[in-house]
Amino acid sequence: MKDMIERYVYAVTRRLPEKMRDDVSGELKTNIYDMLPESPADSEIEAVLESLGHPRDMAMKFQMEDRYLISPRYFADYVYVLKIVVVILILIGLATGILDVIIKGTNGDVFEFIGRIIGVMFESVIDGLTSAFIIVTVVFFIIERSKKDEPSSWSVKDLPELPKEDKMRISKASTVASMIFSVAFSVIFIMILVSYHKSIGLYEDSVMTAPFFNADVLGIYVPIFLVLLGLSISVHIMKLVDGQWTKRVIWTYTVDQVLSVIAVIAFFMNPNLIDPQFFQAFASVLEVEISGVQEGFQIGFKALVWMVTIITAIDLGVTWTKSIRYERRTKPAL
Repeated sequence: MKDMIERYVYAVTRRLPEKMRDDVSGELKTNIYDMLPESPADSEIEAVLESLGHPRDMAMKFQMEDRYLISPRYFADYVYVLKIVVVILILIGLATGILDVIIKGTNGDVFEFIGRIIGVMFESVIDGLTSAFIIVTVVFFIIERSKKDEPSSWSVKDLPELPKEDKMRISKASTVASMIFSVAFSVIFIMILVSYHKSIGLYEDSVMTAPFFNADVLGIYVPIFLVLLGLSISVHIMKLVDGQWTKRVIWTYTVDQVLSVIAVIAFFMNPNLIDPQFFQAFASVLEVEISGVQEGFQIGFKALVWMVTIITAIDLGVTWTKSIRYERRTKPAL
């Protein structure tokens, strides 16, 4: 119960404009301690906090009531629910849109397919924002009018936990954006391996003279990248649910990143990835030896693999370092 006062003050001030929070926090703490005896028991603290009323109602007392579509009493809850619904609707729209593109469009040009995926992304974002705003606003408008004069029922047990350091929080906006682009890129990449690899190659007078990929090799990688796509989606969902770098998020994220790097290495380092006809045709166009073309691609793929590996290692190192440092600072002394 020792942090109950801080939690109550936080529950009140998080519903207020940021410029008011420090002043209200100080005033509210002073009022609470004035109402408590010296060395108060847990039950006395709980009784005082409950006598002050729901944090939502207390926050409203510090603001001037005016004509609002959503008043300060419910505005913080309104914004919180709006964020959740926006995320859900965007993801549903993205999933159904991409599925529709995959089912209906596997015979066109690869660039047309990529353009349709990008179009689905933007359409899902706009539709999700619009639909969420309308639905959540209408629901809270009805709640607002139906319970306008009713006192909010609550208990001290309902108080939220105090937030952890900002460094360990995960931005919901960046997580959603990352998920959208990750899913879109993965779907495009997988569909290229499944159907559109046939249109990638060396052309002469609009006629393909040599395919780039070796079709016999690509099939073994499709299930691997599908599993990685599912794992990536799971990691993003965990981030949204936990809202911070918890142990399970960090471990799952680490597994996802390590497996992704291994898959990238296995894919680009496969000596049979590129069709031999492509090397011959490309060498003929450049008027060089085939061995020189092969060596050039090997160097390029190795550079790509090293870049991905180093970036991933740095990212994981920073994430784990922050987590370990935070855990040491917050670990109670024995």
